[in-house]
Amino acid sequence: ANTLSEDSTDKEKEAAQKAIGEAKKACSSAKKDILNAVLNLWTNQHAAIQAEREALKKEVMASGKQVTSNIMSQALEGLKLSDISLGKNQKATIEVDQKKGYVSENGEFKQGGLSFSLDYEKNLANEHKEFTHPLKFANGLGAALLTNCFRAGGGLGDPCNEVVDHDIAC
Repeated sequence: ANTLSEDSTDKEKEAAQKAIGEAKKACSSAKKDILNAVLNLWTNQHAAIQAEREALKKEVMASGKQVTSNIMSQALEGLKLSDISLGKNQKATIEVDQKKGYVSENGEFKQGGLSFSLDYEKNLANEHKEFTHPLKFANGLGAALLTNCFRAGGGLGDPCNEVVDHDIAC
């Protein structure tokens, strides 16, 4: 039993108090050790998860850059630049603005999309130059390639109206 009888001596009572104090110190020390071990374990697991997340992000970004490169190659191929005959002093401008992607709260990479425009001087004899606003594709250039929506639609109900819009020039 953990109790002292009433007729215990002062020495026995003092020894019991000392033993209780030492047991409390040992218990407190064990609690500290357990908490430190749990904190170290959590810290190590968190570091491993962060490292894995960074590695996955690099892997996704690398494949995204390759996809973007392939899309650009296909888009330029589809435009048939060889069919545009440029004179000696004519110039063509191709603008590609890749929007920055981001990682969502659940760790999934979201594509930022692309704005792509091609402008060239039609005729040098014409003194006024026609300016066209660059286009932006709401779902990216890849979706535009798949749906064949490269310019704003031809009327009400055209699905290209929802995904192709003029970009505001600054």
